[in-house]
Amino acid sequence: MNIRGIEIDVPYFDISGHQIWGATAMILNEFIEILNNIKNKKNLSGI
Repeated sequence: MNIRGIEIDVPYFDISGHQIWGATAMILNEFIEILNNIKNKKNLSGI
């Protein structure tokens, strides 16, 4: 990720050219994990 001309190695999401990083990226990652868990539980139950 490039911030003010300095290359920094941080976890982030690139969504339609917008970089989501920091606490927002952490929250988004947790939300994605929750959705994946729900999806996996539905697949296991045959729904």
